[in-house]
Amino acid sequence: MDNDSSVPTIPGSAGSLPPPFDQVESHLGRVVVIAVDQAVARATDNWDAKLQTMRIQLQTMQTQLKNELTVAINDAVPRGQENSEPQYRVSK
Repeated sequence: MDNDSSVPTIPGSAGSLPPPFDQVESHLGRVVVIAVDQAVARATDNWDAKLQTMRIQLQTMQTQLKNELTVAINDAVPRGQENSEPQYRVSK
């Protein structure tokens, strides 16, 4: 194994950096956390917007279905007989 003394080493434990690199590392850590938080917030906002759009589409579909059912029922019931007995009976 080569022991090249020209390669700089980091003093202390494997995770610590000497000044001013420790401040840079700390700053980068905060920047990464902020970037992730912002990305999550944007993704959440996008999903919220998509869900709102889907809710509106479902409400529109529900209204259309109610209207179509109303038309179908009105077509099936002869005029003037809406409250009378049905003209057909199911035999038992």
